[in-house]
Amino acid sequence: MRNVLINSQLDYTDNPVISFTSSGKIKSRMLDEEWDFTALGQKKRKISFTSINDPLHRRDAQHYLSTILENTKMNSSSGHFSVGSLATHLVSMGVLIKHWGNADFKKLSNDREWRDAKISFKGKYSRSTVRQIGCFINKLHAFGLIDRWVSGDEMLSLAKPDSDTKQHIALPQAMHIQLLEGVVETIETYHPHRHKISEFMSNMVTTQEDKFNLAYKKYGSACFSDRDCLRNINAQIRRIAKTREKTFNVPKFKYSNEAHFVSGIVESCFIIIALFSGCRLNELLSMTPDSYQLIGTIPTLYALTSKGNEGQPIEDIWTTHPITLKALELAYDVSQYARDVHIKNLKKHYSCNKIDKDLYERNINELGSAFIPVSLQGTELGRELKADYSTPSGSLKFDPKKYFNPANAEDVLEFDLLNPSRKNTFEVKGFLPKFSPHDLRRSFAVFMVRNKLGNLLTIKHQFKHKNLNMAGWYANNAELARMEGLMLDSELMDMCDQAMEDAAVDALDDIYNGSGYLSGIEGKRISKAKKEALRRGEKIYLSRDELRSLIKNGDKSIVLLPTGAYCTNSSCERLCSISYFNPEDKPCDHEIITDKGAKVKAKEHSYLIKAFRGMNEFNDYAMASILAGMKQKIIYLEKTLIAHNIEFEPFTDKITAVAP
Repeated sequence: MRNVLINSQLDYTDNPVISFTSSGKIKSRMLDEEWDFTALGQKKRKISFTSINDPLHRRDAQHYLSTILENTKMNSSSGHFSVGSLATHLVSMGVLIKHWGNADFKKLSNDREWRDAKISFKGKYSRSTVRQIGCFINKLHAFGLIDRWVSGDEMLSLAKPDSDTKQHIALPQAMHIQLLEGVVETIETYHPHRHKISEFMSNMVTTQEDKFNLAYKKYGSACFSDRDCLRNINAQIRRIAKTREKTFNVPKFKYSNEAHFVSGIVESCFIIIALFSGCRLNELLSMTPDSYQLIGTIPTLYALTSKGNEGQPIEDIWTTHPITLKALELAYDVSQYARDVHIKNLKKHYSCNKIDKDLYERNINELGSAFIPVSLQGTELGRELKADYSTPSGSLKFDPKKYFNPANAEDVLEFDLLNPSRKNTFEVKGFLPKFSPHDLRRSFAVFMVRNKLGNLLTIKHQFKHKNLNMAGWYANNAELARMEGLMLDSELMDMCDQAMEDAAVDALDDIYNGSGYLSGIEGKRISKAKKEALRRGEKIYLSRDELRSLIKNGDKSIVLLPTGAYCTNSSCERLCSISYFNPEDKPCDHEIITDKGAKVKAKEHSYLIKAFRGMNEFNDYAMASILAGMKQKIIYLEKTLIAHNIEFEPFTDKITAVAP
């Protein structure tokens, strides 16, 4: 056993400083029940030890955590550390203390003690929790605090049975479109009324304050703890609000002290920005209207992120859609009344020395966000401050019934394909089992891949569009932004990789199991091979798991073309059938067209005929070569439609314009 650096007996004669204020004054010491890191400006600002009841165990936990803190700072080139990571280590300590009954973690170097500790919590926690416990133990090992290192497999064997972490939800496409249409309509409807709504709410705040002041003068402070008195005041306020609503020309507006109406608008703004950026929750909550900027003609969003930066917030950039500017303006301006109340309350507490400068400045900074708490319930007396001013009402979870129709069979089938870890949790006529900001993030990645808005490179650089035409948004590959430096984070890239793999499995499933007929040179080869296998009595159906294994092993590759066809050449540089012209005389050896793809080509056939006839009416010889190419393409498409038994209008038009 190697030497363990920690003393065999912990020394608590010293009580070292843990944190400071921004002015350099001592804020927290090791043995304090709470460590306050507000001055650092990180999302997580406090760590509390009050959940550890035994004073001796609490003292040991504080010692180990402070040692981890100091070692982390020393091993960081910047001297930074993540408060959130410290809090996670404390949770792991709490699990061990609760079940193992000990906080002297150096004892875990002993095999018998480690065996007892494992037995004590085995089968009681999820995979993510036991994984974090393993990370804590390995952190102690890395800093020389214990002589024990654990593997991921060893920790996962201790997890609760059937506790696999479920993937965040990716929305079926029809539901994704429905969500987009709903929140876009909300933003377009209320953006012109945003100042008016805030002014109405502000006037009601003044009315509320007047009513409470009158009650205080008449009955004293006892009224505020008397239910009948409070009920009477609130009834007066509601009557006044109803009278004012009659002349307030804003669609469907309804006042409530909880600000449900405003909260719903802000929530829609949050959703649209998430769907058009793929940002994390905390990144979204740092945004203001100034976060939106044009770089040339490309709309972008600037926000603060601390992921991978030792908890320290830094500015990063995402490409987006112009509607996010309207969403940020609407969210910020419609909530201005609440911002005014919160700032007034903060200034009052700060002037009375009830809060220090660091907390005051942090909260004022949070109130600069477009997303703040809009409910004023409980603030009528000016007594309470919010614990956090950067979390809007309802931002942590959404009500699926508010945004989606009951599911149909197609929604359920696609949901199960996109979310295999949640299979059978979504039923016909039912609603999503959950709906959270991170579900929007995964839906963003999956939607980008499945609508072929680019390959991994274009997804990596995100996207832009110039209008809100949804059909164009799905189809117009030419508008994808290709900007160096606008890179997605690794988590989102992993989601894109997974979505690409899922899409490839869908494609191969369509080819090998779904389509009744395959055309294209490669498609005909596969059809011939399937028929020969059937004659030999061999199985030709491949399960989705088998197809996924073939993809992972590199035995199969598939490229989804924007024309509805597939290509099995992963390094292909031919842009098959994207233009009006057949790009080469020789058809592609790797093309596969399924029944589903042929239906896409039937639509293309109809579109090309319409476009041909429109151009042909100009009788302009300059267009003759273009029209000839279009005609060639139309006739080429008809061969595919015939092969798949799809009815169509045969094309017999002649080019009217000829060169002089």
